[in-house]
Amino acid sequence: MNETDKNQWGAAMERREHERTYESFLVLLKWSIIGIAVALVVVAIAMSR
Repeated sequence: MNETDKNQWGAAMERREHERTYESFLVLLKWSIIGIAVALVVVAIAMSR
């Protein structure tokens, strides 16, 4: 990729769309971590019985 391609890529992307995608990623990441934590707690409870 040459220097011209790098400069043109930024112009083609809309900043707001980029931010919305990142915010969606953070929401998905947060709920995935919460889901994994809940699953681990359920497994720990099940194994202790």
